[in-house]
Amino acid sequence: MRLSHNLFALLALPSLINAVTFDCKSVVIDKTHFDLSALSGEHVLHWNYSATDLLTKTWTFTLDICRPLKRTKGVNKAEECPSGTNICAIDYHTQLARNETVPESVIPVAGNFEHSGRYLDPVVTRLKGSDSSADAEKEGLRVQLGGGLDQEDGKNGVKQKAFIEFVCDPERTGLEGDEGDGRKKEEGEDALERREEEKKGDEEKETPKKSLQFLSYKMEDEIKVLRMSWRTKHACEGASSVPDNDKPAAKKGSWGFFTWFIIM
Repeated sequence: MRLSHNLFALLALPSLINAVTFDCKSVVIDKTHFDLSALSGEHVLHWNYSATDLLTKTWTFTLDICRPLKRTKGVNKAEECPSGTNICAIDYHTQLARNETVPESVIPVAGNFEHSGRYLDPVVTRLKGSDSSADAEKEGLRVQLGGGLDQEDGKNGVKQKAFIEFVCDPERTGLEGDEGDGRKKEEGEDALERREEEKKGDEEKETPKKSLQFLSYKMEDEIKVLRMSWRTKHACEGASSVPDNDKPAAKKGSWGFFTWFIIM
């Protein structure tokens, strides 16, 4: 009986993991595989939603689709999103007379927060052949990520959700015009170094329009929704993506005797 219980838990584990994480290297939808791992690392978007002669208000969105955001060195924890956040929104207010900027709100839009029972729960939709007439002619995929909550807004807070529309553009890597998050992190700078390496030789070129674009951040059916568009060759079918049926069959691993012994 104990063995069967353990076996059930092991068999259920992969589906549980898939339900709460997003494997950016292996995104499969309609038997088509997309590899978005080249877009890993922290990226930043801004939305200046209010400006007067005295005060400007700007939402800053920091995201990493492949892994949780890293802590920034020297920054108070209250001024950053909690551990497990993949997409963080911070509302900065700048007093122009004093040249002073302070974070008014810090909101985790998407991520895994196990202690609160809230998870990323990714939902992936292929744009080609979509029921939506607006998407049917597009090539790429739409990724929905959740788990966020604005606890400052109301007694129970306001649920958050993000939609990223990855649109096929064979001429773009997806890093054109990328700001990145140049702040020093408490862990390695591998992603930042990789982006800088890929940008070498482009300094003399005209600054391209950003591949990652902010679209909107507003209430939709009692949920605060962040929408973004990301043009990249990695959303093209056939170039950086290979249909699963065309890939060579992978060798399946098996559990050895000692693995089963430990389980029992």
